[in-house]
Amino acid sequence: MARKDKRRRKKTAGPPRRGAPRRMDAKTAMRAAIALHQAGKPAEAAKIYTQVLAAQPDHADALHLLGVAHHQGGEHERAVELIGKAMALGPPNARYLSNLGEAYKALGQHAEAAESYRQALAVDPALAGVHYNLGNVLAELDMADEAIASYGRALALDADDAEVHNNLGNVLLAEERLEEAAASYRRAVDLKPDYANAHGNLGSALRDMGRLDDAAASCRRALEIDPGMAEAHCNLGIALKEMGRRQEGAACFRRALEIRPHFAEAHYMHARAHHFAPGEEGIARIAEALAAKGVTDDERSYLLFALGKAHDDIGLYDQAFAYYGQANEAMARRADYDAAAHGEMIDAIEKVFSQAPEPVTGATDGDADGAAKVPVFVIGMSRTGKTLVESLLTRHDAVHGAGESLELEGALRRVVDENSIPWIYPQCVRFLSAEQINEVGMSYMERISRDAPRARLLVNTLPANYQYLGLILQALPAARIIFCQRHPFDTCLYVYFSRYRHGNRHSYELPALGAYYADFHRLMAHWTGLFGERILRVRYEALVEDPGQVAARAYRFCGLADDAAAPLAEFTDSEVGHWRHYESHLDDLRRGFAAPIG
Repeated sequence: MARKDKRRRKKTAGPPRRGAPRRMDAKTAMRAAIALHQAGKPAEAAKIYTQVLAAQPDHADALHLLGVAHHQGGEHERAVELIGKAMALGPPNARYLSNLGEAYKALGQHAEAAESYRQALAVDPALAGVHYNLGNVLAELDMADEAIASYGRALALDADDAEVHNNLGNVLLAEERLEEAAASYRRAVDLKPDYANAHGNLGSALRDMGRLDDAAASCRRALEIDPGMAEAHCNLGIALKEMGRRQEGAACFRRALEIRPHFAEAHYMHARAHHFAPGEEGIARIAEALAAKGVTDDERSYLLFALGKAHDDIGLYDQAFAYYGQANEAMARRADYDAAAHGEMIDAIEKVFSQAPEPVTGATDGDADGAAKVPVFVIGMSRTGKTLVESLLTRHDAVHGAGESLELEGALRRVVDENSIPWIYPQCVRFLSAEQINEVGMSYMERISRDAPRARLLVNTLPANYQYLGLILQALPAARIIFCQRHPFDTCLYVYFSRYRHGNRHSYELPALGAYYADFHRLMAHWTGLFGERILRVRYEALVEDPGQVAARAYRFCGLADDAAAPLAEFTDSEVGHWRHYESHLDDLRRGFAAPIG
């Protein structure tokens, strides 16, 4: 979870004074009130503003500042009323409009707040703090492009504001612009080395980039600065869990919940790392957090997924499915997934790559010894064992796990943009020359190698790469493809039981999920028909039953000696066939498949 800086920009007045005499002219009284206000005594200042207004009801500054005092006291509706009266007495005033925006934001009226900030900037465009505050409310309104532009204008006026860089990073992270987000967070910590929020948020971005060691280091740095930062404990736990250090991750989630008992994401992540027992107190604590006042829709979905997992663990499968259904219903409203458009894209990919393309040469890179680097793409839907396969491969010293790297699509986009080719995949591939396709491969290898210049194999587990296999095997002739597959019902149910930070918009409705699965495997069958032995198929069920045997096959396929392929620990097969507990709930999923799938 990215943590936002909520600082507000306030103007300062003269030196503080202890109080104000009972009888004084309005000018003297206002000076005394402002001094009290700036000394952190808004209630006392409000009394003097009220006295001024008793004598001069149309005193605009007194109305405005009395409104600010009410805002600071939590009376935001009264603040809107008073500042509105002040504004009606004269021409537009940027200060009044900015503070009106603050009051609207406190009321949760983000659209009204944004309009007030815009009006303030129409009066004075040079107010960096108002651009920043406008960016914050636009982010709340999910207007990402506009928020990014507002933060950019704030930084054009004050490039050294760490809080703006941090909040810009938050929006970029939500938009899955991971490298840009990480760069913004790094700039924030460069400017403010003890900025715990930015260190923690950098950890979140690095985790999404698959750079788990670096992510953990950033989270630990945040916790050195602020040991009570629950978000950093949670993000550290996620990184450790994804590194296979499940118990350490669970301990981090528990610590986050000790600090913030109603921390929804930590409840969800702890539920994923923990096996509940009947009557366990932790289940009641999740329900208590769900019933707490002020729970947001986002928090509610985390908690419902957590309750689904807890009830699944204790064998109450119908109740678990009901909780999962509520959680997914909320997510589906925001996902806005178009299953028909996805099917059409698969049709287009099959048409563009109707035959196996001729590979280009020169796309692989070499290390300092001149040995060729080999890109490995582990393909499969979520929950089919991709991370397990990556963990087996990365036990070898020559292998680097890049996680769910976006570099392949990024390389294609760069080449397409540089050559002024419209970005419509897969049609844009038709316009690429052999040299440009080679450039895609070279660009990918250069970027993916940066964090591991000595590695011989570079493993990418991004699920979306299945769309690009034709291009991958053309631009990267040495690439190895490992296709992870699992029983369709187990695959889809475990996807449905998961809440994703980014992407996976198909996951939250069973008919759409079934249709996605069918389209996914239709395209994988097409790739297998074109490329045959260049794709190694790994079944999840075989992986958890005999991981050593699967690891040995994967090592040989990738050109590694298989004498160190045995896993460090047993993999559990407890999830194999779990779908049978939910068989009565699968009709919508079966309809989504549209055709029998074996």
